[in-house]
Amino acid sequence: MKTMQRATAMRALIALFCAYCLAFLLSGSALFDAFSSAVINVMALGVAGFAASGMLHLAGGMRPDNTVRLGAHVLGSLVFTFFWYLLVLAGFALTGSWIRNGLATRAFSENAMVWQIFQGVTLYAILVLWLDRHPLVQSPPAASTSEASPEPGDPSVPLLLRDGDQIISVALDEIVQLSGADGYVEIVTMQRTFLSSRTLSSLTHALPGEFLRVHRSHIVRRGAIVRAEPAGNGRLTLHMCNGKSVITSRDGARIIRGLSG
Repeated sequence: MKTMQRATAMRALIALFCAYCLAFLLSGSALFDAFSSAVINVMALGVAGFAASGMLHLAGGMRPDNTVRLGAHVLGSLVFTFFWYLLVLAGFALTGSWIRNGLATRAFSENAMVWQIFQGVTLYAILVLWLDRHPLVQSPPAASTSEASPEPGDPSVPLLLRDGDQIISVALDEIVQLSGADGYVEIVTMQRTFLSSRTLSSLTHALPGEFLRVHRSHIVRRGAIVRAEPAGNGRLTLHMCNGKSVITSRDGARIIRGLSG
């Protein structure tokens, strides 16, 4: 996964480099100036993108509400854009005879600055969306949030769940689905819904192969699926035996399609 992510990032940077070269040439820059300006912009973007990816990965374990998340991303996009801008200025300051004459640079013009902010916010949004679809996996498998079929467990062993001050035993064949919700996991049976403070990943490894991880936030019991129908973009809508429905990810849809023979 890491190798594939690096290859994708490298292809994206090469594509941006070619786009920058073309844009600078069309604006009247000489070939060498266009090439060097593209190198400075793309190298600065690579450094800023690497730093932003690390911060987004560290923040991925937290579960703020949507308002806090939106505010954090707005602030993050501005920090990312300003950091990239400073790196670009530093790159231009290092060109030419900086060893003899010292560092000297000049802030962008008003129009160029507006364009730089637009680029930075747009690229930050693309980075967030890409990392949401392809999260960096640096944690042990037991804490992984990637979508996969669970490891085989013992279907005869019930799940022990807290119900107020009591701990009750729930047979696995009574469970319809498990869904992540605001720091908890909702365990849905035909009769009621339980809340567990355990993570969805830890529950995945406690469940037998009858339970399928069809989304980062959803596990379903195979026998509780009544039917599945396309939901667009390669996903499926699973209609469950309790009348509820679950929309899979594309990876989850491939798991379900693979079981249909």
